[in-house]
Amino acid sequence: MSQHGSRRQGVEPGEIAALISDWNRLGAAERSALVSAMESHAAATTDEVDGWLQAIAKIDPPLAEPDSLIAAMAGALRLAGPTARTGNHRRLTEFAIDQLEIIYRRLDSERLSRGTILRLLATDGGTAALARFAELVATAPPATAPVAAIPFAALLQLKEFDPSALFPRLLEALAYPQTAALVLDVANHWTRQGLLAAHPAVDRVATLSELLGDVIQRLTRFEEGSPKTDRTLAHARQTVEESVSLCVSLCDALGLIGDPRAAGKLHSTLEIGHRRLRVEAAAALARLGDSTGVDALVELAADPASRTRALAYLEELSAIDRAATTDRAPAARAAAQLSDWLAEPAQFGAPPHNIRAIDARRLYWPGYDEPVDCRLFVYEYRARNSGLSGVGIVGPVTFSLAADLEDLPPDDIYAAFAGWQAEHQEIFEIPIRELPPAEQAIYRGKAAQCAGDEYQDLDLVAVGHFFDDRTLIATARQGDRRGVLMVEAGQAEWYPVGHSRRPLGATEAYFIHKGRKLLGSFNPSGSSPLDEADEDHDAL
Repeated sequence: MSQHGSRRQGVEPGEIAALISDWNRLGAAERSALVSAMESHAAATTDEVDGWLQAIAKIDPPLAEPDSLIAAMAGALRLAGPTARTGNHRRLTEFAIDQLEIIYRRLDSERLSRGTILRLLATDGGTAALARFAELVATAPPATAPVAAIPFAALLQLKEFDPSALFPRLLEALAYPQTAALVLDVANHWTRQGLLAAHPAVDRVATLSELLGDVIQRLTRFEEGSPKTDRTLAHARQTVEESVSLCVSLCDALGLIGDPRAAGKLHSTLEIGHRRLRVEAAAALARLGDSTGVDALVELAADPASRTRALAYLEELSAIDRAATTDRAPAARAAAQLSDWLAEPAQFGAPPHNIRAIDARRLYWPGYDEPVDCRLFVYEYRARNSGLSGVGIVGPVTFSLAADLEDLPPDDIYAAFAGWQAEHQEIFEIPIRELPPAEQAIYRGKAAQCAGDEYQDLDLVAVGHFFDDRTLIATARQGDRRGVLMVEAGQAEWYPVGHSRRPLGATEAYFIHKGRKLLGSFNPSGSSPLDEADEDHDAL
């Protein structure tokens, strides 16, 4: 260990600068100790922290493993003592801003540390810090959109600031794919919130329109072609996502600016197949006073995949009455809500081709004081040689289980979702393998005794705890049928798993088991039906 290793504990702020100077020569353990020391000195003064910054700025590049050091530095700056600008809660001195720029420009463009430094400048909110933020983003932006998004998210939180510190300089970052949409999103948000007298890009309508045209051409090429390999597919997906994000921001900006010269490119956007972009282009045209925009929004409101946004824009434009009554009904809005959820990247990444209501009722639901309108939908995805369908719920939660629930009666489908959502310290399951061997043997014996000769291949999976009830959960076979056996209070209850490609498992069967208890307890007199089932919503 180097001479600095013994200073892991009790390092004073004045000593930290010297240790930072040796950062590139320290080992991993010593760097970790230094970072811990920096993080522990919450009472360090502004002058001391500025000294740490200067020490980082003087390290000969490249700075080794900078992310942890810069993160600790950022924390110290946020906690540093007050400066001469205490009155408006700023903490960055002019000296600190200069040092941050030096460090920033020496970092690799893909480093997370670049986002950390920009976030410091953004959260400061002072004129000098914001001006430096704009300069750095305009001339040396982070290389990736995820890193760039970190500081721009902080900008959106500002309420009091000098717009001239950022604009028009920040608009130069429209030249970079990773920052163009972020710059417009900030400008659009502040304009919509009334924080700016006019949209910062009001004098750049021609530039924005040309950029929109370029993005539409790019998306059109992707719609007309198909990637040949997984690698080109991944690249295409990323390009489309970036293009869609920028297109949405451009449409929003052009609509907020309100210059009719943008109408031509917005009409072109209406012609592409992407429904989200058609909605945004239609809304922008409507803001320009072009009746085509409202007409398109009415048409898009008929499609569950675009209904939520289309209706929101129609309401914003005081034209909601133009939408069909059926498209505005609670059941139609719920179908759109499930479609939106299924289209999220963490789910299927695209809306279903068809969605159909199968049940609607009002239930008292765990966690709610008043009855909740609950709706079940069957959704379908179609492919050339196959398809996939499932059941989703909208009401107390918008969700769909991976297991196939279509063959279950509605009562059990509601129970499955209630059991999945249940959270209570006295409702839990313990895998059988986590119990002591003696306890496992006792439970296995009880399950076997209750199963008798009627069930074969018994495999105890878990013990469910539902307040005072104990349920033995086991997979089993009843003749030629597979299923899950619940043993409770000496009684066995059988849950057949069906023949789907995504059959019920022990987990889903126990969801139903405990969900029946919960909903039965909350609804002793049964449920109230809603007269909105049996509606078919084709998304094509």
